[in-house]
Amino acid sequence: TELENRLEIYKIKNKERMNEVQEQMKKQYENLKVRCSEHEQRIQQLMSLLNEKQVIIDDLNAERRNLEVDIETIWHTTNADNKRMREQLLEMHALN
Repeated sequence: TELENRLEIYKIKNKERMNEVQEQMKKQYENLKVRCSEHEQRIQQLMSLLNEKQVIIDDLNAERRNLEVDIETIWHTTNADNKRMREQLLEMHALN
């Protein structure tokens, strides 16, 4: 019976230890779930920020292309005006 008592005590202690380990594992799992959730939220925030930045970049690129077209138009117009004025000056000089 002494052996049975010792065995029973061992079983009780073992069961208590198992319960402690299970409780620790459950807490770790809950902590992990919270951290995963926080990381997922952060990923979503960063993805949203990235999308906003991409929209801004796309808008700026479109604006740059439009400005390049405007500058080219101004350049062609200015060159044509300069050529016309040069021709007029040459004609006026030739008439004098």
